Amino acid sequence: MPRPSHLLSPLLANLCFRAIFFYVVFLFNFCLSQWKIDSAGTNIARLNQPPDPRGKKVMEEVGLYQHVEESFARTVTKEDFTEFDLIIPMDGNNYNCLMEKVDPSLKSKVKMFGDFDSNPDAPRAIADPYHSSDPTAYKEVLERCIRLSSNLYDQWKIST
Repeated sequence: MPRPSHLLSPLLANLCFRAIFFYVVFLFNFCLSQWKIDSAGTNIARLNQPPDPRGKKVMEEVGLYQHVEESFARTVTKEDFTEFDLIIPMDGNNYNCLMEKVDPSLKSKVKMFGDFDSNPDAPRAIADPYHSSDPTAYKEVLERCIRLSSNLYDQWKIST
């Protein structure tokens, strides 16, 4: 896969993953000005709202919140399928929703984020911590997403 420079992470309506991708861009010393990284929802339940306070806390602890603090949830648009090089849904529901909307010629741009896990026993879906009462749920999701982002980066290095 050629190295994408425009990443979109669709999920229900949460900005946390946008911050994670910004983190990965900085982690691997990519030039941020050459990247477009965004997050969009397939559900409008939290449309125009800032990140969940629990996610905000976890992002602040690791220095990520600054990348989304002035952002608000938005929905996936038809234009996203042409504008972004790679669209990474976090779970099966979002994947299926996107596959119903995308033009057949652009389906190869949609990849489950869990497919980049080096652990073959790991689930493809990234757990959504929003409904969890576990105070560590957001941190666990963040740690897995950072690992998956690292794996995705490794694949880019090999293919470019």
